[in-house]
Amino acid sequence: MSKLKNKDSKKTMKYDGLRNRENTILSDNSKFFVSEAYKTLRTNILFSAGDSGSKSFVITSAIPGEGKTTNAINLAISFAQTEKKVVLIDGDLRKPKLHKYFDLENKTGVSNVISGVYDGTNKDFIQNTHIENLDLITSGHIPPNPIELMASDNMCKFIKKLEEIYDFIIIDTPPVNVVSDALVLSKYVTGYIMVARSEYTEYQSLNSAMSNFELANIKPLGIILNDVANKRSRYSSKRKYGYKSYYNYYRYGN
Repeated sequence: MSKLKNKDSKKTMKYDGLRNRENTILSDNSKFFVSEAYKTLRTNILFSAGDSGSKSFVITSAIPGEGKTTNAINLAISFAQTEKKVVLIDGDLRKPKLHKYFDLENKTGVSNVISGVYDGTNKDFIQNTHIENLDLITSGHIPPNPIELMASDNMCKFIKKLEEIYDFIIIDTPPVNVVSDALVLSKYVTGYIMVARSEYTEYQSLNSAMSNFELANIKPLGIILNDVANKRSRYSSKRKYGYKSYYNYYRYGN
């Protein structure tokens, strides 16, 4: 048992975008095909979601290590590049890390505002990033009751208030096979986007995640399959996903 645990731990660390953020986060130095991939992805998501009003998206995955946070950041950057106002929210109140990607502090954030500990009327909890049109709201202090806070009326009011300020709201949340925090946001947001990793995400994990969505009466907008090797399209012998391009986006249910 201990050997299996250690193996899984190393596997997750291998795909930790924070350790390699210079190469995984969109910037002026990103390869052309990577930038174009996210532009296409942005267009496909907007097509799936419709084109009315401010939009809020939850980014999640089945298990840790699938590139969920990296994709949340890059989608937020891609939307910001259209000169729209974008806010990226760390909705992981258990193991927050978005602030580390941007080298910002995590003193006051989501948990402080929606728990009423902090008076957020002056919007001091919103931090500017080095990226034009993109703001960040960190998770704040780790609370004893994260799922209750995420499901609260205050969280709903919080999202609705942000929709008056921003064109796009991107919420990074914990994996749905680990905790249900992401699922309780369904009444507040435009839609969900799943992230899976080529040759890492297994059928069983993804099917379990989809079952969790179905039980919560949620239909994800689509699935991002990222970190795809430049090899011929295939299903590997280990029953893991593999395709040909950098990423694929699937409208769920089509």
